[in-house]
Amino acid sequence: MRLLLYIFLLFGLSSCHKSPKCWGKKELNSQEISTINPCSNCSLLVNPDSCFVINSIDEYNLLSTYAHSNQTICLFNEIDFSKFTLLGKTIWGQCKFKVKRYLEINPEQQQYIFTIELIECGNCIEENKIDNCVLVPKIPSGYSVEFIFIRK
Repeated sequence: MRLLLYIFLLFGLSSCHKSPKCWGKKELNSQEISTINPCSNCSLLVNPDSCFVINSIDEYNLLSTYAHSNQTICLFNEIDFSKFTLLGKTIWGQCKFKVKRYLEINPEQQQYIFTIELIECGNCIEENKIDNCVLVPKIPSGYSVEFIFIRK
């Protein structure tokens, strides 16, 4: 009987939603960034291998070509591009996951480094689309952006 209880406990903790690796906060962002959903009633259909850096309202309006909705019009949230830059990268993750996002600003190399760390937990194979759209302090002219994706 005790063996059966241990087997049940082990199976329960290794399932998709019960794994201890999944416990705690689902998302963690460094202080310089805040997560944003660019459009409130639609989703962005972008290639997971692509990244975007949006510094102006004109570039933001072009993002609407990637929006898909069952509604007639996608409603995009307002962003103050005089203070912020929108960075984005779509990734795919399995089952349950945690996402950590970090921003490193390197003034010597004139570079922003946006790192997305995906921690997959649980034992299922269901694929989930994860949009990583964040607002960062306005990127100065002449700076480059490097996107780093780490899957654990």
